[in-house]
Amino acid sequence: MKRLGKILLGIGVVFALLVAIAAIVLANFDWNRAKPWLTASIGNAIGRSVAIDGDLQVSWQRDPDIHGWRGWLPGPHATLADVSIGNTDWAKSPTFATLKATELSLDLLPLLTHTLSIPSMRLVEPNMNLERLPDGRDNWTFAKDGASSPWKLDLGRILFDQGDVTIVDRKNALDVKVRIDALRKSIAFDELVAEQEASAQREAAVRVGASGARQLVQGTEKAAEPGPPSGEPVQFYAFGLTVAGTFKNAPVQGSGKIGGALALKHEDRPFPLQADVRIGDTRVAFVGTLVDPTDLDSLDLRLWLSGKNLSGLYDILKVTLPNSPPYATQGHLIGRFARSEKKLRYENFKARVGSSDLRGDLLYETKTPRPLLSGKVQSDLLQFRDLAPLIGADPALGDAPAAQGKVLPEQPFRPQHWQGMDANVEFTGDRVFRD
Repeated sequence: MKRLGKILLGIGVVFALLVAIAAIVLANFDWNRAKPWLTASIGNAIGRSVAIDGDLQVSWQRDPDIHGWRGWLPGPHATLADVSIGNTDWAKSPTFATLKATELSLDLLPLLTHTLSIPSMRLVEPNMNLERLPDGRDNWTFAKDGASSPWKLDLGRILFDQGDVTIVDRKNALDVKVRIDALRKSIAFDELVAEQEASAQREAAVRVGASGARQLVQGTEKAAEPGPPSGEPVQFYAFGLTVAGTFKNAPVQGSGKIGGALALKHEDRPFPLQADVRIGDTRVAFVGTLVDPTDLDSLDLRLWLSGKNLSGLYDILKVTLPNSPPYATQGHLIGRFARSEKKLRYENFKARVGSSDLRGDLLYETKTPRPLLSGKVQSDLLQFRDLAPLIGADPALGDAPAAQGKVLPEQPFRPQHWQGMDANVEFTGDRVFRD
């Protein structure tokens, strides 16, 4: 037994010496010599040209965000300065992204199977150009044309830094610029929910009056509160966003906040999202979480909508709704996405449309040949003139066409959007009144 112990001790000493020698070699090797191989490997993996114009440095360190025994093992950590990624041949901008620096950790064993496994990557001062054509082609889908690449990219999570993102989506007539800046101090999730609630309340008072705004929040706070799945702690908000541009010729202006690290593979801490954006006459605001952006089953938002006319939501949400007086609504939006079917559920929502109140649950599903909107909607007090636009009447004219001795108006229906969606919604009105 003593001899076996000496053998094991010797093996341990030799292994420790090999690790120490490897660490010394990695620390002193001029990694700039490896830039041609690295840029070629990454370029083959994503099907784009990649350039590293600055220094390439590698150090040996632990990743504090990896839990378990693997978190105690040091690994190579690379810093790449002045990085640029080429764009598709049809894009207007010559580059998809430029970065002052990129910091990334690397798993060594997957290299044996031609896999670039990057558990975490930090983007330092990114400048990104996202574009999509009317036919649906986009420049953020990385795929090599022709023969498949021998290299695969396996990315774990992305850590953000301040930067700029330009989005030109010709398919949806969207042209906006997003500025990302680090917050002076981190903001807790619950704190921002309360702030957004107060802001939405003030906006609702402008749209439907103070009394209508108060009715929106009665009995909905607990039921509509978003939260992390399985009690997992939500990240603090670390970065602020400002958005400006146009959407279908309507001005877009808004702000938002996000967390500091977005996991792309495995569930980590839920990623916090917040936005408050005006698109023309419509205001869209939400606070919530997203765990895995590649699987939107984890989408969980507290959503507020308000505007002059419900029909204006068609361009934004692709949901066909009738003309209406000014409205305000709030509820709980949950994403349930599968490979073949996508579902968005707006649960326990409450709304004020003109002088009428609405509440209920709605489900939006992608189906063939058209998406389907289904659910149940109830109203305690429904003002009849708020329904006038459903039959083409102008609510500003009061009782017309009744004043003209007619039951229905003579204005023609405009069914342009009817082919965009099917609907099966049950409505119950407890009391319907004229005045």
